[in-house]
Amino acid sequence: MIKYIIRRLLAIVLIMFGVTIIMFLVTHLVPTDPTVRYLGEKAASNPTIVEAFRARWGLDQPLHMQYFVYMKNLLHGDLGVSLTTRQNVGRDLLIYFPATIELAGAAILISAVLGGLTGITAAWWRGKWFDNVARAGSLLGVSIPGFWLGLIVLYIFYYRLGWFPGPGQLSANLDVPARITGFMTIDCLVAGRFDLFLNALWHLVLPASVLASFSSGLIARTSRSSLLEVMQQDYIRTAKAKGLPTRTLVYKHVLRNGLIPTVTLLGLAFGSMLGGTVFVETIFAWPGLGRYAYLASTGLDFPAITGVTLLFTFTYALVNLLVDLMYAALDPRVVYK
Repeated sequence: MIKYIIRRLLAIVLIMFGVTIIMFLVTHLVPTDPTVRYLGEKAASNPTIVEAFRARWGLDQPLHMQYFVYMKNLLHGDLGVSLTTRQNVGRDLLIYFPATIELAGAAILISAVLGGLTGITAAWWRGKWFDNVARAGSLLGVSIPGFWLGLIVLYIFYYRLGWFPGPGQLSANLDVPARITGFMTIDCLVAGRFDLFLNALWHLVLPASVLASFSSGLIARTSRSSLLEVMQQDYIRTAKAKGLPTRTLVYKHVLRNGLIPTVTLLGLAFGSMLGGTVFVETIFAWPGLGRYAYLASTGLDFPAITGVTLLFTFTYALVNLLVDLMYAALDPRVVYK
């Protein structure tokens, strides 16, 4: 097991190195110059100002030299300086990433509970009315674009009905607690403000539900199919014939074997949620890394774009490693060497 983990971690390092090359080439092949974006047309028409700006940010160097300098700084923990915030990209990532993890964590929890329970119930009541409704609802969930759904739920549940609060992590009339962990809900609890915690939790509902809509439908359909396949196996029919209690049959045999594909899907869903936060955080004014990435991409902020991509890639690879390790816990036949 230890050797397997070490090999996977080394593979993650190679993946990260490949991502740096791809992202560096892609961002520098874009046929635009960030000089005009940040200096303005009047200042950009002055060669002296343009030359000083390009020298300040290393844009006057050949591409391979820029990459060499970037990798040298990266190995020393320096991700560069954001052209948007004028701060170190690593510092920006530490500031914005907790809000994204909080949002994605709530979304993956909703996906696992809602999608899993729906799929399990639909498989148990196969062909009944709940099964038909569940299949139609899951198909609707995977079909609706997240950015469109976000606008619709904001209009209905916030603007028209007033059931949920508006964009942001807290209501505008409340004091923001001192930043300790970066996770708003945890910081509210640490500050002893249970009222702020409930408000922050209530603000999570709409954006997390929108982010979880696609994954919930996909998990429901996948878990239903895998559970139905397991329920038709010979050892399940044998257990039924021996009079095994239904609860033991379901929890010990059906769920443990049928939910392995769902665990894999949860790992993939978490990766897609990190990408989906770009739209959801922009719509709901969520101060996370997705919104930061959107502002960086519209501003041609190459260091910030590369830093966000590296962090998302590392997180996605690490989550998939954890999912693979969970296989051994769910299925004793899986052994990593």
